[in-house]
Amino acid sequence: GKFKMNEFKFTVGWDKDDSTHAAVLAAFNSTSAVAMQVVSPGGDETISFDAHIFKLGRVSDQEEAYKCEVSVQPTGQPTLA
Repeated sequence: GKFKMNEFKFTVGWDKDDSTHAAVLAAFNSTSAVAMQVVSPGGDETISFDAHIFKLGRVSDQEEAYKCEVSVQPTGQPTLA
């Protein structure tokens, strides 16, 4: 059947010395889709797909470290495992 993966958001810690920070910025600045995976909490299911990061929004509560809300648009067909 037909299906479509919709846009989704996730939030990460935003530390310029962390490898996640560098990877998110590189993907955001790229015109190419990047490989991603979403893994269920128990690790029973993994969805692999290519996607574009198209929006970043840095947020922070007054007493907390910076976080970044990342908007992702999957492209192509996902693989379920």
